[in-house]
Amino acid sequence: MPAGDPVNRAWWKSAIVYQIYPISFFDSNGDGIGDLNGIHAKLDYLKDLGVDVLWLSPIYRSPLADMGYDISDYRDIDPRYGTLADWDNLLKGVHDRGMKLMMDLVVNHTSDEWDDTPHGGFTTGNPWMRVNDDYHSWNVSAQSQNENSVLSFWKKALKVRKANDVLIYGDFVDISPNHEQVFAYTRSLGNVSILALLNFKGTEIEYSHALGDGWRTASLLLGSYPSVPQGIIGDAVYLRGFEGQLYIRTDV
Repeated sequence: MPAGDPVNRAWWKSAIVYQIYPISFFDSNGDGIGDLNGIHAKLDYLKDLGVDVLWLSPIYRSPLADMGYDISDYRDIDPRYGTLADWDNLLKGVHDRGMKLMMDLVVNHTSDEWDDTPHGGFTTGNPWMRVNDDYHSWNVSAQSQNENSVLSFWKKALKVRKANDVLIYGDFVDISPNHEQVFAYTRSLGNVSILALLNFKGTEIEYSHALGDGWRTASLLLGSYPSVPQGIIGDAVYLRGFEGQLYIRTDV
């Protein structure tokens, strides 16, 4: 049975996984250390972002000689982060929002800036490590209000990925072998195909290697610039510095 068949579509292949380093995520009690209740407070933000699975870096009891990866008790939560009851509450909150929670089991490893308030909104106390100096302009609140921000782009990209099975299960073909500047590939599933073009240098380029006429009528699905003035012309496409373009077509 082909990999693209719905029977073989394991949930984890299409899931969006977000790893959290708890000590730096969000402090709920003002002691300067991120904690489980801080993660719970941001669950709606994570859900809105498009996250399916939260992956927590170690929160077990630890002497913190190796940033929490040196675990002393696998059966208890380090009090810096909260209690087992706090973990139960977090798990319930995750499940209530249709997400999953994955724990980093070590036998198997910068602070977040939420707004322009002191310490980037991470804590009302003294943070265990300082936030970046640009937090006044580079923070979640500001990015959420700017449709051209990095955060807005990633939210759009995650929605596109979830809405198009071809991006996950489609047959992959590299059409840019050994190209020094552009990585280009196609994926096809049934009668739907996508073309991804990624310029890995700061210089612009007109790329035409092996595109073929079939892409002339393709629609732009996603781009890393706010607009793409030209699109595919003939069998070529113009890429600006570090630009990515994603096209989709449906063959009748």
